[in-house]
Amino acid sequence: MRILILISSLEGGGAERVASRLANALSERHEVYIMPFSAARHNPYPLSEKVKVKNAGIFDLRTDSRHPVIRYAVSIIYGYFYMLLINLFRHPDVTLSFLTKPNLLNAFSIGGGRKIMSERNNPKRKGEKTFKAAAFAYSKADKVIFQSDTVRRMFSESIQSKGVILPNPIEVPCEAVGGSRKIVTGGRMKPQKTHAMLIR
Repeated sequence: MRILILISSLEGGGAERVASRLANALSERHEVYIMPFSAARHNPYPLSEKVKVKNAGIFDLRTDSRHPVIRYAVSIIYGYFYMLLINLFRHPDVTLSFLTKPNLLNAFSIGGGRKIMSERNNPKRKGEKTFKAAAFAYSKADKVIFQSDTVRRMFSESIQSKGVILPNPIEVPCEAVGGSRKIVTGGRMKPQKTHAMLIR
């Protein structure tokens, strides 16, 4: 199959890590394109040579502008037509998107085959507008990937019925020293990361 993956960027982050690993795995059997919306200065998650990167550069258009709102709107329109061209000329069988803005672009796209959208967070944490935007996008999806049933149950029954639960992949490239009783964690110092629960 031809698979198009949409994501905001390829710079560090949980969604970027999952998208990069998924692109590498799928490229072993399929033709995979990944389209970040902003140019990555550094991608901490290496991509296979089989993965074709189509950098849209959408959000880079916002910089150095006296009218950022207008420039932002133009960048979204530009991104839509860029994606439309990719869809028309590459005819992907599946378009897989991560995060709210790429999910919305996926929802409005045409000619991209089946639409799969991935929710990587709790959309209610970012406010009612973000939640409604996510709900609209998911109403247009063929499948929605959630990380937990708690988040899936926030949405309507029609969205829940096409939702699947896929937890984050775990990769541990090192081993603890024998007999060690130390616990190490990494993450932003934000309540969302629940370091306090780990300490308890």
